[in-house]
Amino acid sequence: MQQAIEKIIRGGGDILLAHFGKTTKGKDKQWKGDTESDADRETEAYLVSALQRAFPDDAILTEEHPKLVTAKNGRLWIVDALDGSRNFINSIPFFGISIALAEGDQVTFGMVYLPLQQELFWASKGTGAFLNGKKIFVNSEEHLANAVIPFMPHYYHSEERRILHISRQMITKKIWQFNPGFIIVPLCYTACGRFDGMITLGVSVWDVAGGNIIVEEAGGKVTDLESKPWSWRNDPQSIVAANPVLHEKIMREIIN
Repeated sequence: MQQAIEKIIRGGGDILLAHFGKTTKGKDKQWKGDTESDADRETEAYLVSALQRAFPDDAILTEEHPKLVTAKNGRLWIVDALDGSRNFINSIPFFGISIALAEGDQVTFGMVYLPLQQELFWASKGTGAFLNGKKIFVNSEEHLANAVIPFMPHYYHSEERRILHISRQMITKKIWQFNPGFIIVPLCYTACGRFDGMITLGVSVWDVAGGNIIVEEAGGKVTDLESKPWSWRNDPQSIVAANPVLHEKIMREIIN
């Protein structure tokens, strides 16, 4: 399965690369603060068609068509054809594709592709996480003062009070933040140790499903803001991801 999804996701990346630098205007989506472009629609159409051919009995949930359809076999592909739409439209080189597989209540597979960087992250339940074929792990940072932790709330879908509280705590503790403008990079960078963790509020399942399992299989801990295990069925998604030691400190000193 991993090879089949890799071929599909790389094909989607080729479509995005063909559009990159040529898209200058986006159209408002039904969700405030988001945009879509021809690249979104063309890439999603390709991914959906390819997944349907490869896995005809499975259901598919996408960003542009978010209505949940249940397959008899309980398998659901969760697809974000272009995470980082605003970056893409403005020719900022941070964007990617995420594909995850949910079987029942569990996400069992995830793959993220960053076409400009030529980086392919993937994980399968119980087998570990990989970047371009090499096994990856979260880092061992234990001190918030040394940590790089992106905080990425969706401002239209999050409580202002909570955003301000978390921001104030991070500023007070002088935690270095970097916001790349889309969710899958902080998750994947946490999984391979480039970032020490990440916090996001009020996003959608297709933003995090692929990256979350990659973090978990790299040895990280991923929960909601109440320290409960995350579920792909939650809507919206609010996520804290880090190595287990740092995760506990984030929850105690930043979130609560």
